Amino acid sequence: MLLDNSALTLETENNCCFRIEEEKLDSMGVSETKKNELISRKRYSAYEIDDWLLGPIEEISSFEKNGLISLSEVYDQFDWYIDKAWRNPEIQKYIEVSRKEDKNSNDIYEEFKRIAIKLKNH
Repeated sequence: MLLDNSALTLETENNCCFRIEEEKLDSMGVSETKKNELISRKRYSAYEIDDWLLGPIEEISSFEKNGLISLSEVYDQFDWYIDKAWRNPEIQKYIEVSRKEDKNSNDIYEEFKRIAIKLKNH
């Protein structure tokens, strides 16, 4: 929901994290309870975004690549989420920052890229 509504912004000072754009929550139609929950949080660490979103997408891509699940299954269940995440400018900035920070790991999120492109062409 936060990615879909461009309500996360990457902050790169100090520790990399994603800040919730509080002013965008009003236009999202979320309940007051959910809005208060999100506002109380304010930020998600890069580790959380890796653990909850990007890492699982990398695993899905690897499963498809190794024939454990079909591309059709990935498309049916995850295409919308993968597409939203891949096309999000803040996620793209994060990937770029991650690759610059670790010069020996230009392949960071390559599986994410591979499955996003493969699903787009499916």
